[in-house]
Amino acid sequence: MSELSDSNQSDSESGAQSEVRIIAIEREEIETIRTEFFSDAVLAIALTLLVLDLDLGEFRQAELGGLLIQEIETYTAFFVSFLFIAVTWHNHHAAFNRLKSVSSPLLVANFGILLGATLLPFPTGIVATAFRVESLRDEQIAVLLYGLLAFVMSVSWTCFFQVASRDPHLWKDRGEKEMWGRVRNFAGFIAVGYFIAAILGFFLSPWLSIALFAGLLIIQSTQAHRMSPGHKRNAPQAAASPAS
Repeated sequence: MSELSDSNQSDSESGAQSEVRIIAIEREEIETIRTEFFSDAVLAIALTLLVLDLDLGEFRQAELGGLLIQEIETYTAFFVSFLFIAVTWHNHHAAFNRLKSVSSPLLVANFGILLGATLLPFPTGIVATAFRVESLRDEQIAVLLYGLLAFVMSVSWTCFFQVASRDPHLWKDRGEKEMWGRVRNFAGFIAVGYFIAAILGFFLSPWLSIALFAGLLIIQSTQAHRMSPGHKRNAPQAAASPAS
């Protein structure tokens, strides 16, 4: 009877421990989902705010075509910034697909990314206005401001990946340290690129800066693929590492 009682007590304790682990796992998943949903909402609002600069105001008969042409800089700035936030969302989504939980340092880095996205409409409007009035000095200051904000966002991405690479408890799959290290280095490269582009635009040519921004944005759009399980460097790790 004593042995049976001890066995029942052991089973009860094991069951209780299992329930605690399940609750802990579910709580981690909920916190991760909440963070991603909140970030999605912030990025969606940032996209919406970009539209506020698309305003022609009042115009007289037969003036619409000319006004639309005059606002081409505004439309171009809107389109570029829209793509910037869209790429940010895509990369953010890919990153959270590889995470099972979040930590306080990761949340801080995530807020840095969101801060940059919410501020983006401000330099977007400045760039459009500066190029519309055709003032070289204003154009230089505008591209410098835009580039520095892009730099800050990329630094936040670098911090985000640095935190993730150092905390295996955040990963969905084991053995992903190499992947997180690669995307951290990639984000750091992008950050340096935006900083250099901003400086070159300020001292040499604003148009050179814009061309470099576009090129860096295209390169940055590959970041999500670098985190996907289907990427050639990640596939061997995914096959060899069972889910945690």
